[in-house]
Amino acid sequence: MHAGKTIQIFSPSGDPRGVRIAEITTRIVQAVVVPRARLEEAAHRAELCGVGMHYLFGESDAGGFTKTIHRNGRFRYGGICMGRRRS
Repeated sequence: MHAGKTIQIFSPSGDPRGVRIAEITTRIVQAVVVPRARLEEAAHRAELCGVGMHYLFGESDAGGFTKTIHRNGRFRYGGICMGRRRS
């Protein structure tokens, strides 16, 4: 049987439908959920300036299917990482 884990979810703006940052409290892993409409707001988050995996979800042009794009590397919005780096 697996031991339970605590997942902490932080909403920087206080809006539960906005940007959300989740982490397992005993690990260094983070997940950042960014609604497409809040992409520019999220570009200023320091959490997105690190190296990581990025998944983009959307509908396919044919309709009816979910389109997924997976990338490794740094998050960039407008060609530059806009967030503040952690020291």
